[in-house]
Amino acid sequence: LLAYLPETRQNCSDVYRADYKDFFLVRKQDGWVKVALPNHLEMKQFRIMGDKRGAHVIALCAEGVSIVAIKLKKIEVKVDGADVVDVRTLNDELSQCRLLVGEHDSFLWIAKPGGTGQFELEIKLNEPEELRITTILII
Repeated sequence: LLAYLPETRQNCSDVYRADYKDFFLVRKQDGWVKVALPNHLEMKQFRIMGDKRGAHVIALCAEGVSIVAIKLKKIEVKVDGADVVDVRTLNDELSQCRLLVGEHDSFLWIAKPGGTGQFELEIKLNEPEELRITTILII
C-alpha cells in the first residue's frame, strides 16, 4: 500500500524537487503483502534489459527492520519465495536501511533465470501493527 501523510504535502511546481514523502505502508491486518520490483515503468524508464540473471543486493529502509525483529519473526520477509533470515546495516548503526540476507549468510539475490529481472518481495507483520518502508533498493 503506497501511502502518505497529508501534513507533509507541499504545493511545489518544481517537478525535480521532492514536495512530499511517500512510503510503503505494511499493516499487520493485511497479512502477506507483495510487490514486484523493479516495476514495469521503472524497467522501461531506466531501460533495464539484456541479461537479468546477475546477483543483486536488496535493501529495505524503514524503522524497526532489525535482526531482532527478523529472528523473532515479528517481521517476516521473503524474496522470490525464499526467507530472509537476517539483515545487515547498510552503512552505520544509525541508518534505517538494512541489507536483506538469505540462507547461507548471503546478501546476494539472483533473479530467476529466464525471468523479467524482477524480484517479488513479500512482507508480513506479526508485530508491530504497521511498518513504514521509505525506500526499497535493488543494486
